[in-house]
Amino acid sequence: MIFVFGGAFQGKLDFAKEKFNIDNEQVLLVGEDFDVSKITKGVRCVYGISEWVHNLMESGASVEDAIEELIVAIKNLKEKKNSQVVLIANDVSQGLVPIDAKERAYREANGRAMIRLAAAAKEVYRVFCGIGVQIK
Repeated sequence: MIFVFGGAFQGKLDFAKEKFNIDNEQVLLVGEDFDVSKITKGVRCVYGISEWVHNLMESGASVEDAIEELIVAIKNLKEKKNSQVVLIANDVSQGLVPIDAKERAYREANGRAMIRLAAAAKEVYRVFCGIGVQIK
């Protein structure tokens, strides 16, 4: 598993597609109905992990359990198809601390999810201004 993160609109998806030779058809865009089972053999990139974390929180689901399920699913898929899956998340830890308690809780949950994903990843990249820097 490869983890790519950075601020909003910093070029994370473009970086991942170019760096890891990923076609548009191989990118799974996370929506409100995202489920880990949607990560199939043709998927090489999952974009929108932070939005998924937000949706999980809104639904009352356990973010920690869902992240663990995601990690296990990707490891199982890697064993079947012998290729890496790239996960992309927004870093929302920078800037002003939100006034709204729910948004602060989301910011913390997203940060903790990113920590877990980075720990499980073989490689980690931070993207800023379209430039990816490998940090692990």
